[in-house]
Amino acid sequence: MKKIKLAILLAGLSLAAKAQNFNKGSMSADLQFGIDIYNTQYTTHYKINSLDTTIVSTDRAGCKNVSLSYEYEVIKRLGIGVRAKFNNYFTSKDSLTQTTPTAKSQDYMLAVNYHLVDKDKFDLGAGISFGGSHLLYKSNNTANDIVTGNGSYFQFQLSPRFIIKKKVGLGITLYSPIVNYTKMTTNNSTVNQYAFTKWKGSGTGFSFALSYLISTK
Repeated sequence: MKKIKLAILLAGLSLAAKAQNFNKGSMSADLQFGIDIYNTQYTTHYKINSLDTTIVSTDRAGCKNVSLSYEYEVIKRLGIGVRAKFNNYFTSKDSLTQTTPTAKSQDYMLAVNYHLVDKDKFDLGAGISFGGSHLLYKSNNTANDIVTGNGSYFQFQLSPRFIIKKKVGLGITLYSPIVNYTKMTTNNSTVNQYAFTKWKGSGTGFSFALSYLISTK
């Protein structure tokens, strides 16, 4: 009887180990479609002869995005990966020029996630992502004004996933993006000489995710 109980216990432990998707050496990839909403602050410092002033304005901005990510489990439940996010901001027609500008950005980051819950059909990851960002704003007016910026990107994320098939999962990601472009430039050299601008935003993000477990250990 004791041998039977021991065999059952060992079998149960074996099944539990197999049920965990994020052991050391496991790899996964995500495709996500999301929306970000930012509270923004735009700062311009003008320095022309005796004029030396700074103007700060606040606003809100939103964008839709697509992102791709890859994660490798360095130890049980702890994963490190990379992510690329491509954003397309919502814009409206300018009342003066009657043109609609376009604003796009790309975020590239390293991600660290800890899988708080790792079950056969459910996974809950939490972590941080950090890296860089590039912004391109086109006014699409007759002067063809363009503004570009390079800066930093950071976010906290919480990612519940439901494993619907052996290696395929569906889920969402909730995150708090922070972007900071410390030095923005235009295609107008005169403006660049006298105006120094920076733009930063922080807010919330939500995305739907399709996950694929490349390999499990």
